[in-house]
Amino acid sequence: MKLIKPITSIFPEIINCFTPDTLIEFYQCPYEDLNRYHVGLGTIIRNRFLDTGELSDIFKSCGIVSKDDMSDLIIKMLYIWLHENHSLDKR
Repeated sequence: MKLIKPITSIFPEIINCFTPDTLIEFYQCPYEDLNRYHVGLGTIIRNRFLDTGELSDIFKSCGIVSKDDMSDLIIKMLYIWLHENHSLDKR
């Protein structure tokens, strides 16, 4: 899928939007509850990465035209990526 590399390339910037504590909260959030990040984190993603540019164009070329759907997918991919690649301190 041609979306994976462009999406994962923005993960470091997205992670920088978290404090250490909020990153752990995100990491510990049950997958089915990720919708709680739609407004805060999702808004940051939509405004910073999806207003214009290549990433938005790539989504559209794959048939994903809603910025809400784009940010939801990015949040879910970030969550999975963190769980597969990083072990965060679980307090």
